[in-house]
Amino acid sequence: MTFKLRYSIMVCALTLVAALGSPLAPAAPVPEAERIPVDLRRTTLVVRDIERSLPLYRDALGLKVIYDQVIGGTTRLVLLRANDDFIGVLGLMQRLNLEKTPPAPVLQKAQPGQPILVFNVQDLDQRFEQIKAAANVTVAEAPKLIEYPRADGGTIPVRFSAVWDADGNFIELNTLLGQAAGSATAAQKFFDNLATLCGRKFGGEIIEDRPPPAADDPFVGKALEMHVRDCTPTEIRVPFTVGTDRSRTWIITRTERGLRLKHDHRHEDGTPDSLTMYGGDTTTEGSAARQSFPADAETIQLFRDEGRLVSLTNVWALELEPARYFVYELARPEGRLFRVRFDLTKPISQP
Repeated sequence: MTFKLRYSIMVCALTLVAALGSPLAPAAPVPEAERIPVDLRRTTLVVRDIERSLPLYRDALGLKVIYDQVIGGTTRLVLLRANDDFIGVLGLMQRLNLEKTPPAPVLQKAQPGQPILVFNVQDLDQRFEQIKAAANVTVAEAPKLIEYPRADGGTIPVRFSAVWDADGNFIELNTLLGQAAGSATAAQKFFDNLATLCGRKFGGEIIEDRPPPAADDPFVGKALEMHVRDCTPTEIRVPFTVGTDRSRTWIITRTERGLRLKHDHRHEDGTPDSLTMYGGDTTTEGSAARQSFPADAETIQLFRDEGRLVSLTNVWALELEPARYFVYELARPEGRLFRVRFDLTKPISQP
């Protein structure tokens, strides 16, 4: 069997993730080059009485029993799964030959040596009523919104709740509202793909320009070049040359929620133009191939001040197909569409 890692695993002590329903931020196998010959396949809880455990895991959460056997006459083992029969399986084990009745569970947050199970429940608010009504379940936290910090400075929003099961195990029941920890967002993937072009220059051509430009349009008949020149982990600067005009630079920056595109316009002496640093932030997830940037409030005010009222509804977009093409786009709802496509298969040699 090939190794799989289909569900994100958030570990605090020993953690099981079981996805119920269609995940909002689906996990995916890690890249082939990063795989190891090991999978976290199953977490097994040793319980007092399996029949007291099943109302939560089988009935309220809806996990399917895929194995129920007595082993050696002394141990009953039940296995349950959500959406995968290999990764993220939950085991319930009951010792049938105990001489003493185990003490009653202590309901407290998990202590060292105790597991926390984390279930990703897409219909949490609806299902929680059934969960808290299940036999032998005690509610620790009703659903509420919390945010975990991301490594890049952003946050991971989570709809969080928690219960204790029949044996006092602390169970988190969450809905992941953002990108899972350790996984790259579409914006991150786009930025990282663009960064691979750093130091290289490419020629482009206008592939759409509606309505048709006037004869004195500054782009007509001019050679177009982009130079992915200055790159840091959070910012990429791309000078855009039109003929001999080197006044334009695109600045793509990482933000907590995605990416930002700004246009830096300067005179020949390096001083800023009156119409500069306009653009916007991504407001949707976009994709690894395309990111869109509606004009932000600062840009709209700048356009008003400069009398560029037609530009108030500007939406810019960047497209990137690695090793094939890069596209810069400007669009307006009333029909304006300007697209320049750069051929990434033919980098321009530099002195």
